[in-house]
Amino acid sequence: MTKNPIQYCSFCSRPLQPLIHSEIPYIKAKATTNKTPSIICLTCLNEFSGLLSKDAAQSPRADVVKSSFSNIMSPQEIFSRLREHVVVNDSIESTLKDVALFAYLHIKRCNLAAEGVSTRQLPPRYNMLICSSSGTGKSHIFVTLGRILKIPYTIASAKNFSEIGFVGGDVEDICRSLVIAADGDLKKASMGVAIIDEIDKLSCKDKTNNHNVSTLGVQNMLLKMLDSNEFTDIAVNLSGDKRTSSKSNVVDMDVSTIGWAGIGAFNGLPSLLPVNNEQKTIGFRKDTSNIDENNYVYKTPSDAALVKELVSFGLINELVARLHIRSCMFPLNEDELARVLTEPKDSLLKKEYERFEREKITLSVAPELIRHLAHCAVKSGLNSRGIASGLFNVLKSEAFEHFGSPNPPVSITLGFKNDKCYARRYWLSDRGVEEKVYSNV
Repeated sequence: MTKNPIQYCSFCSRPLQPLIHSEIPYIKAKATTNKTPSIICLTCLNEFSGLLSKDAAQSPRADVVKSSFSNIMSPQEIFSRLREHVVVNDSIESTLKDVALFAYLHIKRCNLAAEGVSTRQLPPRYNMLICSSSGTGKSHIFVTLGRILKIPYTIASAKNFSEIGFVGGDVEDICRSLVIAADGDLKKASMGVAIIDEIDKLSCKDKTNNHNVSTLGVQNMLLKMLDSNEFTDIAVNLSGDKRTSSKSNVVDMDVSTIGWAGIGAFNGLPSLLPVNNEQKTIGFRKDTSNIDENNYVYKTPSDAALVKELVSFGLINELVARLHIRSCMFPLNEDELARVLTEPKDSLLKKEYERFEREKITLSVAPELIRHLAHCAVKSGLNSRGIASGLFNVLKSEAFEHFGSPNPPVSITLGFKNDKCYARRYWLSDRGVEEKVYSNV
């Protein structure tokens, strides 16, 4: 009877009897140079076990903890901070609450991902859609949100999207913008918020109710972006040049934790149109000559009605379903628009006061002029953009004449009387007081 030959550990070369024939693919592949099985001693097995545990603890997902958000504000706190920068009516107040909840859920989900929770185990991601006419502050709300929470954000126009991406923008452009907003920090960018502006321009129905194949393709492209499980990683070319494919400029970015929101005017959407409070008559011969505009009010639609209208407008069912939080904002009235110039922390009028103060001029605007600008903005349908352009038209002549002047007036008062705007200027010199009337405001 022959003795078994002495065998050695394939890793440390210690003499030993066969203990474990390697069944671990990695160890066997590295240790085996012929058809004979590898043998490992208990000492080496324990060492390898410790190394594998250490590698698992240092996985990329666990390393993201450094980029998690701290000092998370509650939805009520986020709402209160937004209120400091936004003038609200009932619909805008409701939308701000939705935005605050959207932001809170997004941050909590990002922190769970940073703690090492896998994508499959994360809570569902809720995307948002805001429908409102132009000039009601949709973009302003998200810009303010990004500044309050100090998270990277980007606003991308849906008009620039194309299905293939060679002509126009694509999802890669959005991710690149987030990386730029995060100062090149990929982990921070992957926790940002991407806002798709003018999403209503992706309607796949034209004026003749025919399907537009191009925008339909873009909507289908957006589906994976908005799905938290299907679309997790994307190769981003930081150079922005689609013609080059240099590996040094291409990085892999995790997009499973990006928050998505869509905003659009949706002109003609029934839910955004005012409704006459008076009793309606049946037929085509109703007398509309004495209709009072004050009898028209905006009514918040039910979610089911809004979904049906969005699909009829030209958004596909799958896209609407992925925009879980849907909200409508209605325009401000004259009194509320007048407050836009004065009440918010970063109001336009306060900024103009500071601009004139840097030119050593004290500016004041009479309440009558503010109300007139608000009235014109409502009549034009431009809302907050209208009141901003109206204020600029009032200030531009004074700014042109006196900015950079060696002898500017000490103060300028802008007012409104007899359907005309006037500017009253005060000098400390012999010029005294001058008044100029503007008829084109």
